[in-house]
Amino acid sequence: MMSDEQFNHLLERLTPKEVQQNAFERHAQTALTSLIVLLLAGVVGFIFQISTSQSDQLVEMRVLQFQVKSLSEEVRGSSSTAAAHINRLEVSINTVWPRLRAHGENLALLARHIETLCKCSVKLNDPEKF
Repeated sequence: MMSDEQFNHLLERLTPKEVQQNAFERHAQTALTSLIVLLLAGVVGFIFQISTSQSDQLVEMRVLQFQVKSLSEEVRGSSSTAAAHINRLEVSINTVWPRLRAHGENLALLARHIETLCKCSVKLNDPEKF
């Protein structure tokens, strides 16, 4: 049989002795885990920032699309309005010249009639010939 002293000695040999560690070695795993968690949090924050920026850019692009669409519709409307004004002016010009010609002829007829009635001469400038 084994004595108590031998048993204790054998027990001491079988149980591992604590290894002496400095403060850095004791907290290295905690520090490394904290560093990894902080890096992951930073990466996640960066990804969310990129996502927010992309969303803002998409919103701005959509707003610009609506503005361009409204401007193009306004320009189309303006061009049709301008075309209507041009057509109206052309019609007016086409009706003005015959009227002016008729007024000139009427003036010449009136001048001749006045000359025959009063037996005088009326001196008119020659109307423009169109």
